[in-house]
Amino acid sequence: MEIEELSEADERRLDAAQGWITLGIFDDAENELDEISRGAQDHPLVLLARQQVAVHENSWEDVVDWAEKINDRWGPIPASIGAKAHALLQLGQLEEAMGCALPLVRTHPTEFYFKIPLFWGLLSKRKYAEATQVLRDMMALPEAKEYNEVIQDCRSVIKGFGYEI
Repeated sequence: MEIEELSEADERRLDAAQGWITLGIFDDAENELDEISRGAQDHPLVLLARQQVAVHENSWEDVVDWAEKINDRWGPIPASIGAKAHALLQLGQLEEAMGCALPLVRTHPTEFYFKIPLFWGLLSKRKYAEATQVLRDMMALPEAKEYNEVIQDCRSVIKGFGYEI
C-alpha cells in the first residue's frame, strides 16, 4: 500500500503535534492532530502520533487500540507494535506482550525497547534461563546505560529466581 505524502499544512500540524508531545502538553498535541485534514487522518504518521500521545498519557488500552488500527490499515510497523507490547506489559498481559515483542526482537535484535516485554513475558512462563539471556543481551547494548534502572529491576527479579548476571 502506497503512503501519500502529507500536504505542507498537514505536515506543519504534525510537526507541531510532535513538539507538543515532546513538551508533554498532550491536549495541544491532540488539538493539532485534530486540525489535520480529514483525508490525512489515516496517514500512518498521524496514527503513530496519536498512539504516542496515548503512551505518554499511560492510556494503555488506547495504545493497544491504536496499534490494531495501524496494523489493520498499514500492516506491522515496529514502533507501533513495540508500543503495544509495552502497553500489554503495563496491563499485566505478559504472554501477549511477549508475543508482540518476540518477532520484533528477531528482526531488530539491537533495539533495547523491544526486549523488555520479551524479558517479562519469559519470566511469566518460568523460562528463567531464556529471560536471563535476554537480560544479558539488553545489558550488552550501547543504550543500556540510559536504562540502568530498568536493568537493575530486571537483575533483581532474575536474581530472586537464582540466576546471576
